[in-house]
Amino acid sequence: MIFSIHNVLHGFIISFGLPLNLIAIGVILIKASKASKEYALLLLNTAFIELGSIVAHFLVNGRLFIDSTTVMCVSDGPCRLISDSFCAVVAGFMQVNMIHSTTILGLSFWYRTRILQKKALFGRLRLQFIILLLFTPHIFHIAAFTILISGREQLEPVIDKFYGTGQGSLYGLYGFVDLLEPQAALVMGYLIIFPSTPNTYLMHSWRRVSNVNLFRENMRNMSVKTRGIHESFTKVS
Repeated sequence: MIFSIHNVLHGFIISFGLPLNLIAIGVILIKASKASKEYALLLLNTAFIELGSIVAHFLVNGRLFIDSTTVMCVSDGPCRLISDSFCAVVAGFMQVNMIHSTTILGLSFWYRTRILQKKALFGRLRLQFIILLLFTPHIFHIAAFTILISGREQLEPVIDKFYGTGQGSLYGLYGFVDLLEPQAALVMGYLIIFPSTPNTYLMHSWRRVSNVNLFRENMRNMSVKTRGIHESFTKVS
């Protein structure tokens, strides 16, 4: 195999990531209390996303290949036994899963802020609907990525040039032979631009939650000091 070190890392991720996520899902389902059902839903979605990413990683076993303006994934996983398009769909799912995982993390911070502000329960059904709604744009991206990728006849010569004649035919290939083409740039740009929104919100939420916690801690300290002063006056009286 061309990517022996990569395959070792690939096996490590599958061997440890798969059972750990299954255990996490089991713990969340069994141990979640009634009071934390909504937050447990966020954790459960995160665990399922990570599990899906690991399964996709197993199916694709891909490595990014870049040569000038050519960007593609070279797949040595089981998906190549079906088709390059199937590999592209699975890889696209894996890519957007990483973005969606960050989105749910931001949603978790939003929910934590609600808890700190002692607002009413939001509702698990509404929360799950929002999670699914936030994933909807990614479905269109996966479809666009799968439809617009360059043909194998364009990608194989690039691989053969680096690894020898005929090597490209041994692997699943999907990507863009020229990233500067408008359609290719738009599809790949999505993976750069879209994550900026949840990442920005995540940073803002982190500061907001930290400020709320700091405010509560200050109020608690003030209450302790006020009580101490009151007790001192009582003793003097």
